[in-house]
Amino acid sequence: MLAGKQRKLGVRAIAIGAAQAVLWTVLSAALTVASFSVERTFTRFNVNLPDATRTVLDFAYFLRQFWYLGLAAACCWPLVTWGVVLLLSSDGEAFILRRLWYLATWVVPVVAVIFALAALMVSLMALHHRFS
Repeated sequence: MLAGKQRKLGVRAIAIGAAQAVLWTVLSAALTVASFSVERTFTRFNVNLPDATRTVLDFAYFLRQFWYLGLAAACCWPLVTWGVVLLLSSDGEAFILRRLWYLATWVVPVVAVIFALAALMVSLMALHHRFS
């Protein structure tokens, strides 16, 4: 009975991990494209980048330079999720911990990208305000 439940949780964890890996890859690509677009805009106006935008841009350069590490991490992520969920499934009381794990692995990357994109938008709004 327990082995069947663990197998079901493991399959579900791999599927969720794969979906998260795809989400993170798409979010990383979107952040990189947006960052380089903002950089081009600031370069056209011959204006220095604000610190927050520079930080996001540095991260985008990191993602572009070490894309293969991100791809390897995305490929391994379903197995990591599977391992964590199976560790948490050994205890029948770990239902809440599994839900917190899933919540953290969905919410943290999305919130990080939202804040990074917000930093880019604030920089663009400041640039627009400066030249209007």
